[in-house]
Amino acid sequence: MKIIKLMALILSFSAISNCAVVTEADQESTGRIAFGVHSMALSRGSSPNGQGLAVAIYLTHDASGLTHEVNAPFQAGNRMVFLDNLPPGNYSATGYSFNHNFIKPYTNTLKPAISVKVVANQTSLFPQVVRMSEIYPGGGLSLMGNEAHWQSLIAQ
Repeated sequence: MKIIKLMALILSFSAISNCAVVTEADQESTGRIAFGVHSMALSRGSSPNGQGLAVAIYLTHDASGLTHEVNAPFQAGNRMVFLDNLPPGNYSATGYSFNHNFIKPYTNTLKPAISVKVVANQTSLFPQVVRMSEIYPGGGLSLMGNEAHWQSLIAQ
């Protein structure tokens, strides 16, 4: 009788542990998008002009229609902002807006939309640079000048 109970206990434990194990096939691989951000600051040092300045970019996953918002707050210099844990596929940047203190943000529609392909376990570089200026408070997107520079920031 003890052997039967022991075998039942072992089988029960085995069944429970097999249910709890997550196989690699069950885990969905995700990717991320890197946004290069260039923020100009006054040469004489930091001033309150850049305070509250931020650019938001709106990305839509083409397959699911799910929209993500990426916020890049002002910080002087060049840096990267990442949007992580994205399901692989094509994404379209449909617009962006910038906030400055208490000014109501205005959304700029991108026509045509900017396409980015996300690959599982990789970082895709967004094809435009997010630009902000403390000198004349405002922000937006512009063509990427030196892609190698931004690629090097991804690795850091």
